[in-house]
Parts: sequence; structure tokens; C-alpha cells
Amino acid sequence: MQKNNHYIPTLIVCFIIFFTLIIIGFFYIAQSTFTGEVTEKAYQKGLDFGKIYQTSLMQPDKSVLAEISIINGKVILKLNTTFENFNLEGKIVKPVSFEHDVPLNFEKNSSAKFYEAIFPPLTPGNWEIRVKVVAGGEDYVFNKRFLKQ
Repeated sequence: MQKNNHYIPTLIVCFIIFFTLIIIGFFYIAQSTFTGEVTEKAYQKGLDFGKIYQTSLMQPDKSVLAEISIINGKVILKLNTTFENFNLEGKIVKPVSFEHDVPLNFEKNSSAKFYEAIFPPLTPGNWEIRVKVVAGGEDYVFNKRFLKQ
């Protein structure tokens, strides 16, 4: 009696079906995430961006950094730079709906540290703190997102 060995052709067919399903899956993902937006002269725009990026790397670093934290219901803003004359604006925003904007009026705690109590208490969800410092004709904008449980 002769044994019927068809497992190699069956394995090849399963292999082809498996990769066909993967290709169909990738095609579906590509089509479902494509927004239909295209840009003209994309290559040239990429080259222009590369030039701008390289130029920005050669400029001296004039960055102002800020650390935004929330401790015991207070928003604390720490700047790495002190300014002589500046304007400080802030608000807490629920990104999905702009009807819940809460303005922040920071009080000075030290030369580069400011704080503001959050009132009213925030509802659960995603929130974003937006702070804008205007000093010496420059605008510095800082954002921090957090999740309120």
C-alpha cells in the first residue's frame, strides 16, 4: 500500500493564501487611511523644508522652555528664563469641545515660577493647558495635555 503524500502542495497553497490575505489586509488599511489629499510638487516642497530645517539648525538656540505641572489642583508653570516685561496668558481647554475653556490668571511665586488654582473643578476626560508668554516682541507658546480621571 502506497502512502499518499500531498502535504507539500497543501502547504504551498496555504502559504500562498496566507500571503494573499496579508496583502489584502494591507491594501484595505492603505485605502481606509488615505484621505484623498495630495499636494502638487511634493518633492520640491520636501527639498524646501529640508533647507529651512538645516538653516534652523545653524541658528543660535534662543529657546525658552517651560515645565507645566498640576499639583493639588494648581497649575504650576516654571520657565527656564526670566523676563523683565512680559504678558502671560493661559487657559485650560477640553480639546474635543471648546465650550469648556477655563481661563488661567497666573500669580507670580518666584522670578520664573507661577501658579494658578483650577476653578471650577474639571470634569473627567482629556484636557490641555495652553500658556502663551509674550516678551520682547516674541511669542512663546506651551501646551500640555493630561487626562483627568
